[in-house]
Amino acid sequence: MQTTFTDRREGEKGFTLVELAIVMLIIGLLIGGVLKGAELIGNAEIAATIAQLNNIEAATTGFRDKYDSFPGDMDVADTRIAGATATDATAGDDQINNAPGAAPGGATADGATFWNHLATAEFYQGEVSGALGATVETPVNGAFIGVGFTDGTAPNDGLGAYKAGHYLAVTGDDTGLMAPALRPDQAGRIDRKSDDGNPTTGGVLAAEDTEPCANAADTTLYDEASGVLACGLYRRFQS
Repeated sequence: MQTTFTDRREGEKGFTLVELAIVMLIIGLLIGGVLKGAELIGNAEIAATIAQLNNIEAATTGFRDKYDSFPGDMDVADTRIAGATATDATAGDDQINNAPGAAPGGATADGATFWNHLATAEFYQGEVSGALGATVETPVNGAFIGVGFTDGTAPNDGLGAYKAGHYLAVTGDDTGLMAPALRPDQAGRIDRKSDDGNPTTGGVLAAEDTEPCANAADTTLYDEASGVLACGLYRRFQS
């Protein structure tokens, strides 16, 4: 007997509303789990970057206590620490003689030998990278950390008022140059957890290049609606 179109339709079964609701619930849970997982990873990266900055501070303090010298500025470091790089002619003035957010200028410049001295003296275990050995990589966006000193003049692309002293520079450039490294929401979270949350005041200060890091209408806020890499950060330390 020939099967009619009506017979075929009667033999087919579709999803009930309950089944569709269950499928949509499962899809929603999967999407929510992925988003929640991404949020947890992001939170962990922020926390790890802050911990890394704290570790550099602690390592520098330990080095200075042991050697009575600032790492990178240590006179005859190569004779006092096995494997250490000799510093340049400015050694011994207790400061890193390049601006934060600027390239060190040579393999024996203070901003490069800072990392070498910490690592060879076994105060810092992180991997040092960059052509001059001038930076270490962070967990957030593969950004880097450089180091330098300012007399109070705002360093490269820096926002706000800077006090004289040493700063760690969170940058997107592995030679030590300041470059966008963070989204404004990431920079804002680091600032709030470490300082006052204001990109232009305190011990954590923002830097911006071609894209805005601070909110255009209110520069005391980060432009957290932006999803682009727009920010560098300067964090004052050893002060």
